[in-house]
Amino acid sequence: MLHASTIGGYVLEEVLAKLLADNGYSLLTTDAQDPANLLRDKHGLLVRGRGTNHQADALGDLLVPVPFSLPIRLFAEAKNRAAKTGLEAVRNAVGVVSDVNQFQPPPAKLKLWRGDSTYHYRYSLFSTSGFTAPAQEFAIAHQISLIDLSGPSFALLRKEVELFASAVQALAIRQGLETFPVGQMRASLRMALGTLDDETVQPDPSTGELTEMSWSELRVLADELAAAIDDDLVFGFPVGAQVLALKPDNAQVFRNWAEHASGVVPMRLRYAPGRPHGEWVLVPQSELTVQRIVLRFGTPPALAEWLFTSEAETGRRLNAMKRGLLSTITIYQNGRRVVLELDLDWSRDSVPGGAVLPRLQEELVDHDLAWKPDDEALAGSRAWSSGAARRFVDLLRQRDPARHDVLLYAASHDDWVSRAHVYELMDFDPERKLTSFTKPFDSVLRTLVEEQLLSAAVTNPIVARYDGGTWALGFDLDPDLGRTLRTKLPYLLGPEDSVG
Repeated sequence: MLHASTIGGYVLEEVLAKLLADNGYSLLTTDAQDPANLLRDKHGLLVRGRGTNHQADALGDLLVPVPFSLPIRLFAEAKNRAAKTGLEAVRNAVGVVSDVNQFQPPPAKLKLWRGDSTYHYRYSLFSTSGFTAPAQEFAIAHQISLIDLSGPSFALLRKEVELFASAVQALAIRQGLETFPVGQMRASLRMALGTLDDETVQPDPSTGELTEMSWSELRVLADELAAAIDDDLVFGFPVGAQVLALKPDNAQVFRNWAEHASGVVPMRLRYAPGRPHGEWVLVPQSELTVQRIVLRFGTPPALAEWLFTSEAETGRRLNAMKRGLLSTITIYQNGRRVVLELDLDWSRDSVPGGAVLPRLQEELVDHDLAWKPDDEALAGSRAWSSGAARRFVDLLRQRDPARHDVLLYAASHDDWVSRAHVYELMDFDPERKLTSFTKPFDSVLRTLVEEQLLSAAVTNPIVARYDGGTWALGFDLDPDLGRTLRTKLPYLLGPEDSVG
């Protein structure tokens, strides 16, 4: 049976396919759309390369023609783990792009080779946990686009993907399946997301047969996921090889605005602090709408340095930037092209050499734009004082260092940790059950009650969330404990990771 984090990666790739379809790309889902360059085998849709064929779970044709360029195709791959995505994943992306870009159809396919019957492939790698420094440096050198989904405003997307992955894994186990039906799950998601060309369900490519997973239950789960993340992301294209994933604070308000926005919209760039790290924020310079338009995005630090700086002299850096990589971000909505024109209103004299990024974060910081999840606004008991929270963390670290790491991970990630990430952080065997997982947390809590640091009415610092049966999908941290750790004791969560 596949690990839930692996299933979550497949789920996220289907969400990304929807993102491609909604943002200027024509989705490729079958080899019949391009028999010369695509084929299908037991692994699903493949792209022909010079040396071998490569799996393409989310692949799109850019509908906008690019002058002096072959037609552009974009691979989208997703990594869904607690640990940062490393160099190996980027190396694989570089190898895939290099191989498929060197493929030429055999002579029998064409009467005359004219150089216009192939494509220029690009690769975007998405990660829910960020990227290691070597991965970032290698990606920039080879023009692989890295998209960081680990910021606070992407918490809902991450949680919904993780919940769905754990739920469908539980469904497969309850029904006694020996292998997980990836193809069937993908088909249900494509139906729910509207990316399936027809309602015909193909045999699962991993087994050659349709599995016995309950379609009715699967479709309910897929429809719930689709409703939760509908049109939640927007592709943004800066000048150069990179792609950005923009997160509107209110998707419906943004879509209405984009439908009537002018072709070029002046925008302000700001930096919003947060946990596990901050994010960049775009807001229109002219606030003419009733509800504020806010677009958020994260970039790995090395990529941010590359986007925000140039090889120009320090005194000329601002002018070089306005002509350069982050001068504009282009978006496509309902067939319309809108150019977001950035105005970085910072003084060229205030940017010391070698410290552009931290200085820019400091000067453009806007605490009012910090992401505020809905549960932060809910009224509730404030039982967890800073002293009680600090004592709880210290005792848990002494008694159970691995669960201590789970606690801090949940506090840094919207008071939630998925089943898959618990297995990863605890280094559990995939067959191990999570029965009694919360007991050590409760034991530490009882100690605090005995020490009169907490009221006896305070219970369950961390609670399992179930799928309706006995399968834990993940664990919710007490929101007051999480809020106290983030606001009163942020140093316990470690230094804030910069995203540029």
